[in-house]
Amino acid sequence: MMNAATLTAIETLQETMCDMSQPATIRIKAALGVLSATASVNGMLEKGLRHRLADFDLKQRWGESFTYNGSGEAVGAGHVERV
Repeated sequence: MMNAATLTAIETLQETMCDMSQPATIRIKAALGVLSATASVNGMLEKGLRHRLADFDLKQRWGESFTYNGSGEAVGAGHVERV
């Protein structure tokens, strides 16, 4: 859901930035909003990609799929708790 909301927000900002009927100050604020959010969005995407890569690697090695919680810990089917 967060990914969908982020995409909608980015599309809205892009429309505002490109709408020449909007005042320049509004377009500039939209552009600054996109730039300020870029690092955080990239961080979320990178974390998601790392989880998918780890899941792919584990599946290739062990033939099992893992799911990760918000802290990046493996949970679910086939997960063996290490002590």
